[in-house]
Amino acid sequence: MEFIVTIKALIVVLLGIIYLMASIQLIMNGQRGISAIFLRYSSVIPSSDITEEDYVFAAVTIFLHIACVIMILIIFILVVVVIVFVCYFGIGFVRILLFWRYDDK
Repeated sequence: MEFIVTIKALIVVLLGIIYLMASIQLIMNGQRGISAIFLRYSSVIPSSDITEEDYVFAAVTIFLHIACVIMILIIFILVVVVIVFVCYFGIGFVRILLFWRYDDK
């Protein structure tokens, strides 16, 4: 069971990385933000065509995509840890961890 959960988690991580890479590639090809910045450094378009908004758009878009991937990874890692605890140690162990302050004497 733990092996299946690990494989599923690795697939989700891989999909998150692919999503991030595809998003950046789409921004580079379709939107003006990133593509304008990279084309400026390769001297394809003059630097006067690039505005401050292009830099802000590029930075914010990349930051949001990276933040989304990190949040998805954290959520799935927490879910995998809980599933491993429940499957490996049993529900009794999890109940002890959650309610260790409330002893029924």
